[in-house]
Amino acid sequence: MKTLMEWIKANPLTVASILVAVVSLGIIGYFTSQGRAFRSEVQARAESESREIQRFMRETVQIPPERPDDDSDDITGVTITQGAIRQLERLYGRIDEEYREVFDAAVEFNRGYHRRLVDALFRDDAGPNVPYEARSAYRRAFERMMGSPSGDESDPRLGAGSPPRADQIQRYLEQLEEQIRATYRPPGERQSELSDRERRELERELRESHLALLRERAEQINIYAVTRLNDSEFPFHVGEWSRASDRPEPSHLWEGQVGLWLQQDIARAIARANRVDDPNSNVLNAPVKRLLRVEVIPGYVGLHTLGGVAGSGNVNRARDGSYPIPSRMTRASDGNGALPVNFRVGPTGRVSNAMYDVRHVRVRAIVDDQQLPDLFNALGAVNFMTVLHTTIRDVDEYEALREGFVYGSGNVVEAEMIIEAILLREWTKQMMPQPVRQYLGIDEAERDDTDRFQDDYMYY
Repeated sequence: MKTLMEWIKANPLTVASILVAVVSLGIIGYFTSQGRAFRSEVQARAESESREIQRFMRETVQIPPERPDDDSDDITGVTITQGAIRQLERLYGRIDEEYREVFDAAVEFNRGYHRRLVDALFRDDAGPNVPYEARSAYRRAFERMMGSPSGDESDPRLGAGSPPRADQIQRYLEQLEEQIRATYRPPGERQSELSDRERRELERELRESHLALLRERAEQINIYAVTRLNDSEFPFHVGEWSRASDRPEPSHLWEGQVGLWLQQDIARAIARANRVDDPNSNVLNAPVKRLLRVEVIPGYVGLHTLGGVAGSGNVNRARDGSYPIPSRMTRASDGNGALPVNFRVGPTGRVSNAMYDVRHVRVRAIVDDQQLPDLFNALGAVNFMTVLHTTIRDVDEYEALREGFVYGSGNVVEAEMIIEAILLREWTKQMMPQPVRQYLGIDEAERDDTDRFQDDYMYY
């Protein structure tokens, strides 16, 4: 040990070099081990981020369709970046804006010229006389629809009338026959009987005059229809509640209001197809020659009835005119984002839901078979109305002529149509009386949707 100490003292530089080398090896060993760990960590992080990038690059993005009825496009292999997210946000934002614009336009179109029977009807501050005033306005509205064209589409007029009555025709022909006989046999002549030739000429002139009288009447009106409200053959569907003296129930008033709106739309479509504002238009050249019957089929399609096509029968209604509460409350979708459909009710499959109500109307009319598409087009142009089903029957025009109806030179048929009408709840539900909201399930559906939204919010 003494010798070692002496050597260390004798060789300080050598000893210092050895110490430096040993410490350096220790430091190098430490950093080498730390570097391996760092490299392992960096490599693991790089592999993790690479896998995440690969996952993002395999992401599938759903792009909304250009047309509402088409399926969405699924694009696979999209790299999710902040820029892609912003682009999708802009896309969905634009779609939402366009949807709102289109929906607002649809609501405005559907609302159209529909107004309350009286301004205070279906308001909380309505006075006790409002139901009676509404009942009177209801009946006047049907009478007004039969009147002469006004040039105002908000006030549909059919320009309707009936052919001359049989007694009027008889009196006219008797007077005419006397005049014609006088030309053949002036008063005072001894021979009063007409010859066979004169009799044939008399009959021909009477036939031609008879036909001319009927044609003259057809040229004065736009459509044949019974115009007297209390007549059993009055074509429009007038609720029995409007003939009672009792105070109308809210459900009766609502059903009457909706029924009037639907029938006004149909009258408006017929008036448009018949071009009633054109002074040269009349029964002889009109597509719709005669209106026989308009019937608002009871019940909301998909809730209380399958409508007119399926022939589901009558709906049992309460004494106050309300419908039974549906077994299934209305929803805005079928659970998959699409509106519910049921093709038993018709080719469109549309049924009442939380967005709109569906009603069916049966219309019978005598129409020119070549111009029937004009009526179909007018129905769609006036409102969301679609002809679901049409039954065509032949018309004996000679029998019609004996009854006083002249339909013109074209071939006519009797068409019975089931018409689907849509009422968007965006504008109707604010007016609905409470019993109506109840039997349509509106309040229950809205509460259920609110609860589901709150549950989803709490979950997230």
